Amino acid sequence: MKKIEVGEQTNLSDSSVELLKDVPEIVTSCLDGLTRVGDIVKSLNTFSRQNNEDFSQININEVILSALKIVDSRANGNLEQELAPQLSLITGNFGQLQQVLVNLLINAMDSIADNINGKVSITSYQDTEAIIVEVVDNGIGMDNKTLKRLFDPFFTTKPEGKGTGLGLSVSYAIMMKHKGLLSVKSKQDKGTQFTLTFPLVIEF
Repeated sequence: MKKIEVGEQTNLSDSSVELLKDVPEIVTSCLDGLTRVGDIVKSLNTFSRQNNEDFSQININEVILSALKIVDSRANGNLEQELAPQLSLITGNFGQLQQVLVNLLINAMDSIADNINGKVSITSYQDTEAIIVEVVDNGIGMDNKTLKRLFDPFFTTKPEGKGTGLGLSVSYAIMMKHKGLLSVKSKQDKGTQFTLTFPLVIEF
């Protein structure tokens, strides 16, 4: 078969020649997409095993990165991360903590949905007594009345059919099981900060 050089006189239309030029870029894009899908599937497999009660030594940054892969398709470039290196390991259940972080990240992204300057950030760091993870957004925020009921089962501020009202109550229960703390600060129209605190020394 004769090799066709780009620009050579052929029966190909101009659009076909342009398409041939784009083939390497298209293939690379497809391969990148397949890699991302593979990463998401691996993360979802971990997510599906969240009811496993086994606790082990885990790196919270790895849990964060796994949760980020799950929500990446909804982020639209509005998600930032700043993870401290060399954090101490914590005792916990990877899938359950992944569930907590996915819930918080999705809620944060929902809160900035109508904000063209919306941003969500997730940060991890360690002090002398605890490892701390913060999920912060500059979205619609909440008033004090809402904050008082936020962790109540079936309470939701989302439109009917958009939420079950169980995500935060389940997340709170998971953190209690991990001897940790899930706290929140928020101001209406200013944004919200959720903080997960994991003590370095845990007695089960």
